[in-house]
Amino acid sequence: MTTSRPSLEEIRRRSKDLFRNGYMLEVCAAIDSAGGRVNLSALVEGTGLSPSLYSGPIRRLAGLRLLLDDPKPGDDYRERWYLPADSQLWVAARQLTLS
Repeated sequence: MTTSRPSLEEIRRRSKDLFRNGYMLEVCAAIDSAGGRVNLSALVEGTGLSPSLYSGPIRRLAGLRLLLDDPKPGDDYRERWYLPADSQLWVAARQLTLS
């Protein structure tokens, strides 16, 4: 039996039900798939979405210390870089967006 990947519409519905934000689950899954440091521009790149749609979830995750500030010498000063904290949230996001 093959399970199909949920549509973006379904992922956003799940996200709204779970987090009261239609983009939180999508952002968490993108953070998980990035595999390391992330910034808002990199996460939104290729989605066709305005960065403002991802900025709220990023702020909430940082406020909960699930994303930790991770500036490095040479980073573009206009970008804020984060390192995901060790959390099962990223695993859950992956599972909820893939099945």
